[in-house]
Amino acid sequence: MGIHSEASLAKLPALDAEMRRRLWWALVLFDTRMSETTNHGNVTLNPTWDCKVPLNVNDSDLRPGMKEPPIVQGKTTDALFAVVRCKLGDFIRHNTLHLDITNPVLKQIVRGSPRGSSSADNVDDISRLEAEIEDQYLKFCDEENPLHFLTIWTTRVNIAKWRLMEHCLKYIDDSSMARTETQRDMATSFAMRVLQCDTTIMSSPLIKGFVWLHHLYFPFPAYLQVAQDLRTRPHSKLNRQAWDVLSDNYVAWTIFLDDEATRRNSPVFLIFAKLILQAWQASKATGEFPTEPKIVTSILEITAETTMAPLEGTSASMGQSYNAMEMRIDDEVSMSMPMPMNFVDQHLPFDMAVRDRLMIGPGLHSNLGPHPAWGLQDPFSWNVLRSHPGWGGL
Repeated sequence: MGIHSEASLAKLPALDAEMRRRLWWALVLFDTRMSETTNHGNVTLNPTWDCKVPLNVNDSDLRPGMKEPPIVQGKTTDALFAVVRCKLGDFIRHNTLHLDITNPVLKQIVRGSPRGSSSADNVDDISRLEAEIEDQYLKFCDEENPLHFLTIWTTRVNIAKWRLMEHCLKYIDDSSMARTETQRDMATSFAMRVLQCDTTIMSSPLIKGFVWLHHLYFPFPAYLQVAQDLRTRPHSKLNRQAWDVLSDNYVAWTIFLDDEATRRNSPVFLIFAKLILQAWQASKATGEFPTEPKIVTSILEITAETTMAPLEGTSASMGQSYNAMEMRIDDEVSMSMPMPMNFVDQHLPFDMAVRDRLMIGPGLHSNLGPHPAWGLQDPFSWNVLRSHPGWGGL
């Protein structure tokens, strides 16, 4: 259709060209999220096309018969959220961090271009992008406005995620480089920043109208990094804060999860629970935690109801619940149901999961997703999501 090409769009009236840009970006970001959730490396968010980011203008500024595109007159328009996510997408499609994961061959296209970068420069590129977005858009936003609030915090959670990716890929590229305690702390700090930004979103009443969207973006990569660090470094100075961050995010999510029965019967939730309980076993063994974190208490209650059903009226110990859950996980995962990319072998080191392209893709938050009427009440039930071929969105 030529909507990916500015040469084709230049031949069209201003309104038609702008609507086609909006359509192209919507399709590309939708397709990229689909690819991310199915672990399909090749995505259309790449540097092989030149469609511009849509204009930051109000819908009322676009009229039939316009000879020239409308002039951008403000910073906070109806299109703000869509424009900022397209800006993020335009950055990442020219960045080797993204291309290393999706299609390394395409790095040749961006090499030497103004928006291209080497792996060593990725962290600086991310910092420059963050400063640019903050200066051009976010500083003009009103956090009391739901759309502005969502724009601010989805931007920040993605910046944090990319920093986590960059850090992990750095040590994958140089396997001879052993990480220091400070560097391991840094990786976990990035992951905690992802969770803290996500908690800000999920705990705000302003996102009530966007919950159906945000349910598609449970921050499991950050959970995996933090939980594995808790399990392997139970005496880390970050551990107390890490459990608080995990608990706060989990509680923020559970407020919107009304159907606990769905979670109890979800094999994916059982994998998530096993990951958290492994981390808690290591932390508890240090003797430094007199009380259980909220996330652990909640998971033990849910898994006890599920795995210890024959023992009604009894209080299952952590060991009983954990052992029973281990058996259930083995049974559930042995089914032929394919697991989504975000839920990998919890014994894998986080950076190994990134290297194998199983953990983090380039996906951004999006306003494209399944309609609320689809009843996607539970982000852990990925089998429900997979039953809708059109779900997703970047």
